[in-house]
Amino acid sequence: MSCTILTLSDDLPDLSEYKPLQVRTVRSLRDAEGLIEAISDCDSVLIALCEELPDRETLANLSKLDDHANERAAIWWPHHANSFADFAYRQLGGQIASLWLPLARVGMVIAPHDLILEKLKETRSVHAALTAMPWRKTLPFPCASICWEMSDPELPVLEPRSSRFPGDDVPELLHNARNWLPAQLKRDSPDFQAVISGLFQWFDDLDTSHNYSQSVQFSGRHKAGDYWHAIMHRREGDYSNSKYWFRNVGQHPLYPTLERYAKTRNDNLSPWSPHRFVDVCEGVRAGTREDLAARQLQGVEMVLLLSQTIQDAEH
Repeated sequence: MSCTILTLSDDLPDLSEYKPLQVRTVRSLRDAEGLIEAISDCDSVLIALCEELPDRETLANLSKLDDHANERAAIWWPHHANSFADFAYRQLGGQIASLWLPLARVGMVIAPHDLILEKLKETRSVHAALTAMPWRKTLPFPCASICWEMSDPELPVLEPRSSRFPGDDVPELLHNARNWLPAQLKRDSPDFQAVISGLFQWFDDLDTSHNYSQSVQFSGRHKAGDYWHAIMHRREGDYSNSKYWFRNVGQHPLYPTLERYAKTRNDNLSPWSPHRFVDVCEGVRAGTREDLAARQLQGVEMVLLLSQTIQDAEH
């Protein structure tokens, strides 16, 4: 299967042993016009995007990707299996993971040549093109299996001071998520609004997330809006208000999974209590090992909560 790899790396290896593969250096993987030009010059069946080239075993597997020849969908291969990015991608799918995470930095985005070129031309935005493409379905793995030593995620901090969007086009994409989120999600449901609240929460836009969650308070299948509301207040440092909203949430189907994860990470959080986690977040100092552990737990919590919120919006 012919495939052209577009990479930021200038150190290009000899790929003569992988005859179906070609590799080209591009200046940016976020410049839609530059990618359109580069992809238009390629005659390969598949296009792969990555900041750094993967190991030779991955290259060998890429050269044999015959099963993806006729599948009109994008896939992602992580540089490190069972990393946090791998966990988030498997839980949320490529549409959301491609917004939340720098997939081309921690792995390789692979798509049919005609598909990615079509979406780039339609949207003139790399982020929008990735959300507009269909993605191969994924199978999740337990959060307790995350290998943090092999992870390089951009984890949200506990108390952000400003938002951190990867591009100017992302806020508009999130506001217009009803145009690209899966069709089976019920657009008029409170849980759909909670999905958008969660999308903004990841990028530390607390005010916008708050607006969406507050608009659906006390409602939804599992009160997802109230859960995102509680996270927002925890992250802004209004800890008593966060606990108030967690009390409104009550028991949530996420808690048993967080209990199993927390048991391997922090004895003080087992049995799981969102109120105790609020206390942990209040008590840690930024930059410490305890802060990193809390941020990792918060990242797991956000991924699992968004996944559950999406499921709730289907009903």
